[in-house]
Amino acid sequence: MKISITKKYLMIPVCHGAEQVRVYFRSKGELVFDLDIRLSADQYDAIYYVDFERFIGQTFDIDGVPEGMADWDQADERDETGIYDEPMRPIAHFSAKQGWINDPNGCIKLGDTYHLYYQHNPCGRWWGNMHWGHATSKDLMHWEEHDIALFPDETGTMYSGSAWLDKDNVTGLGTKENPAVLFFYTAAGGVNTLSEGKPYIQCLAYSLDQGKTLIKYDKPILGHVVAANRDPLINYSEEMGCYVMALYYLDNEFALYKSDNLLDWEKTDQITLPDAAECPDFYKLKVEGEDKSFWVLTGAHDAYLVGELSKEGKFTPVQGGIKLHFGNSSYAAQSYSEIDDGRRIKIAWANGDIPGQNFNCAMTTPTEMTLKKFNDQYYLCAAPVKELELLYKDTFKAEPQSIKEGQSVTFKTEGKANDIKLQIKGGRKIKIHHLGQEYEIDNYNCYAAVAGCFMPAYPSEDGVKLRIVTDTHGCEVYCAEGQSFAGVNFVSNYDNTDFTIIAEEGDIELCKLEISSLKNIWKE
Repeated sequence: MKISITKKYLMIPVCHGAEQVRVYFRSKGELVFDLDIRLSADQYDAIYYVDFERFIGQTFDIDGVPEGMADWDQADERDETGIYDEPMRPIAHFSAKQGWINDPNGCIKLGDTYHLYYQHNPCGRWWGNMHWGHATSKDLMHWEEHDIALFPDETGTMYSGSAWLDKDNVTGLGTKENPAVLFFYTAAGGVNTLSEGKPYIQCLAYSLDQGKTLIKYDKPILGHVVAANRDPLINYSEEMGCYVMALYYLDNEFALYKSDNLLDWEKTDQITLPDAAECPDFYKLKVEGEDKSFWVLTGAHDAYLVGELSKEGKFTPVQGGIKLHFGNSSYAAQSYSEIDDGRRIKIAWANGDIPGQNFNCAMTTPTEMTLKKFNDQYYLCAAPVKELELLYKDTFKAEPQSIKEGQSVTFKTEGKANDIKLQIKGGRKIKIHHLGQEYEIDNYNCYAAVAGCFMPAYPSEDGVKLRIVTDTHGCEVYCAEGQSFAGVNFVSNYDNTDFTIIAEEGDIELCKLEISSLKNIWKE
């Protein structure tokens, strides 16, 4: 197949059930680009619009496509007919128009705009071909998707990383008046053919137009160290008086590096984070109600350590590791830099499969992170950001009431997504039925569970407190003061929208039930 690129998008007919093949784009005999795509010569499920604007004017010989496959068309604009109307489209969570998404990257607030970059496969609903997608929001709820920000190249595919505003122009890449926005990422060498034989390295891109256009720096900022070292996270340490990078090494090992200029990095520490791997986040939080602050190191599964950072860059935990997340659909959370109201806000990849669609996966509800002390232990706590209330359409509040053992009470819910706040006292076992799922609260063993995911419920004299955010692709459950959290993947059953509470063992008191239906972020 031979194609001369004349328009922005190459329209690739993808068959979701076909074998994946590697497609090679050669110009004058030289390999320029390669993609893994599921192709069939005689059928397809969707046309994927893949950005080839940077190649306009070039002619490619394309190898690897099935024999007999028709030439691919091109377009200057996407045909977006039906997008955001799909039956399984999450209505209160970000998802891409087309293609696969995973880890959030480069989370930064610039002016009044939140930027979300993310791992993205633009030519299929499965993982692969890692680009950085890009979306923005003014309120963390309503998102606008933009052009691809980073493309695979001869250094590898574009793996995860973070963002930092170089306000002091220590890199010299911008000016004091127009500081560069820096994007630190891993180039995953050897993942695409173009980078065959190359290792994983840490790289830098920068933007001089508020994150719209990313320019790749001309050399790595950190060469290969060990295994598939990846996912650089940048922050500033007052203790050290310089910048700090948290980097994943291998197994449950992470490292810290320091730099004065954000370009040259020196290792200061290596940390074992139990039950953790990949995608570190590293930030400082004030303890709620106390005049002290600690650094928090988290891994992709939200296991974390609370500790102190010395001026030499050594991290010393003040307690053992703790687990925050207990579900199957929240991964690689990253917190925002440059938020000016003192909040620490994170967003994660809702990694559960969304079946039968031309897109796949979503992001979780953005959450505010706080550090609280309970029984001489410091807990990282999560709660949906206050901006979720911007989506409230209708709110139902139940009257407090008693429910005898063996009895139940049922309430109606409206819409495809809801924010549910619940407090129940008493009883040994309580069941809740909603959207085809059974939730269980076991006060004897102090846990809550849904869809096979068990989390500590942290009951108190006020009873058990749960907050549940539901959508088409599952739910997010926050327990007590947010000490435990679970993102849970399932296909919501909208033939069963009743919210039923059952006192299975022991009498219970329903102290609070508020159900707020959520607006569709794409339509309302």
